[in-house]
Amino acid sequence: MDSAKQDFLFPLKIALLLIFLNTQPIFASEVLKPAKMVVTKSNVEEAVKRLEQYAIDLAKNDIHQSGTFTPFGVSIDTGGHFNLVTGSGQDTTQDLEMITNAYKKKAQKSLIAAAAIVFDTKIENPGKEGMDAIYITCDSIFTPTKNKYLLYFKTKSGAYKFTGLIKSKKDNTKIFSSSKFSAAK
Repeated sequence: MDSAKQDFLFPLKIALLLIFLNTQPIFASEVLKPAKMVVTKSNVEEAVKRLEQYAIDLAKNDIHQSGTFTPFGVSIDTGGHFNLVTGSGQDTTQDLEMITNAYKKKAQKSLIAAAAIVFDTKIENPGKEGMDAIYITCDSIFTPTKNKYLLYFKTKSGAYKFTGLIKSKKDNTKIFSSSKFSAAK
């Protein structure tokens, strides 16, 4: 592995180790931060769109760097700050449960306005090899949960190409089911 790639991965390895040792998610503030926006009831849909795009950009970046990524979540609080939490990378199911539970607790305390959970998966393709995809679910108190797949593939030259988003009927991640939104109206 070349030294530039090793240098890039070192902070990620340390963060994953800390997460694994704590068994609690570590929220890293404002990684690749989008423009800040105060989230209100009237603009929560715009906030969810920004959140979704931010999450997709993070996943694409990891895929370009290493061909895959550890499950992660991104949230936006009512003040407009984006926060990132990653799984340990050891067990996808446990990572997703940990991230979902952490966001549910934050939503119940009205600490976040919206959240996205993202993981690398394969979509079944009858008679063929499964298709690689980024799965993203976005939820907020005022919008229905949005679940999408972004298909991707590796070209012969080794570059990754991404297709358009495909809506999913899968709807098993509710973060805001019992929380109250307390942002400015």
